[in-house]
Amino acid sequence: MGSSLGGFLSIQLSSDLNLFAVALNPSTNPYDSLRRYIGKRKNFKTGIEFEFTEEAVNSYPKKCELDGCAVIYLMDGDETLDAKETFEKLNQNYNCKLISGGGHRFKDITPYLNEIIEEYNVFKNKKL
Repeated sequence: MGSSLGGFLSIQLSSDLNLFAVALNPSTNPYDSLRRYIGKRKNFKTGIEFEFTEEAVNSYPKKCELDGCAVIYLMDGDETLDAKETFEKLNQNYNCKLISGGGHRFKDITPYLNEIIEEYNVFKNKKL
């Protein structure tokens, strides 16, 4: 399970390792979307400054072909990523849920736990 860049990584691992994943407001192209953060940054938790480099951004693939088994939740109020664009990009290969409201920080997964468990069970039964 992952959110934002972690959502991208969980989908990537799902695809590479044939695992089930849950992604919340995932990034679909960190090679492009992270460019705006190059430069001096501050760690949100510690306040320590660090340099986010172009080299770090370039470590992501330029184009990602994502396929695998994941359920993806997108909040259409996401102020960081375009949820509708992400839905269009991923809905052909994944079970995507576009949810009204919310924001980039997915605050409560609880209402979706039963759906996630059902999706996982379908995936598990296909693997057997």
